[in-house]
Amino acid sequence: MVKKIEIIGIDHDDESVVIEASHKKKVALITAYSVIGRLKTHDSSEWGVDKQNIDLVDLMHALPNIATRTLKEIKDNMTYTTNESRLPIPKSNSIRNSRSSGLRYLKKLNVIKKLGLRHFIINPYCIVPPPEMQAAVIEKWNSVS
Repeated sequence: MVKKIEIIGIDHDDESVVIEASHKKKVALITAYSVIGRLKTHDSSEWGVDKQNIDLVDLMHALPNIATRTLKEIKDNMTYTTNESRLPIPKSNSIRNSRSSGLRYLKKLNVIKKLGLRHFIINPYCIVPPPEMQAAVIEKWNSVS
């Protein structure tokens, strides 16, 4: 986001000059919270795409419905600055079992890692955190086994 300050001088009849500052703020077309990882295409090798980068479109195609619902639940409870998500306590055994099944798929595909009880971190190459937090999130992602 770019901020510009423009100084405007206004002359008056009494030969005094009043200085007025106007702030022009450029509005981002895409917010930091809607960024997903780089897509893998036929020319993705030119961009240096490695194994950690996850193409979200391919991921959604590969996941069964139960894992897609679990990923949406994780995303809905995610803190966007840390890519961490705390899931609420499931209300029934059927929800607990379906969530558990979905989590198995997501862990197998390296989309999430478990931090604690119902506490997960999402792969920062899948959902990109804000630029000022990227180094810390990647470091945390790499430190969790």
